Amino acid sequence: MSEPLNNPEPTDEELQAWLRTPEGAVAMKACMQDIVAGKHGELTPEFVEMARIGVRKHEVAELVKQVRERVLAWARRLAEEPQEWPENSRWAHLRALQDECKAIMDLMLELPEPYRTPLMKQMVPLEEQLETMKREGN
Repeated sequence: MSEPLNNPEPTDEELQAWLRTPEGAVAMKACMQDIVAGKHGELTPEFVEMARIGVRKHEVAELVKQVRERVLAWARRLAEEPQEWPENSRWAHLRALQDECKAIMDLMLELPEPYRTPLMKQMVPLEEQLETMKREGN
């Protein structure tokens, strides 16, 4: 007779809760990437396509998070007082802000809708603030 399992299978609710954790999300993404890469044997094309869509959703979510973090960091730098600037000159500070703005906008262009436009709209007042700073320096 077989021994009862020490760790019974999780319920659907427990599995769903675990998948919402960072560890669960990472594990699910890895599993979907393996499916797309053909590491789980023959699966139906529909199942592989679902995995491909899942991987893309994870990539988009990671990119949105990265963009938001960079926008927040950039906005903090934009609000710094001159004595807080790590650069030695106003020109260098404004150049660094301009370069980071361009890099953030380039990342945003990689995002699909409906994410791209709202994030870009958040940048407009920040870009206007940068342009004002540049004009004040001239």
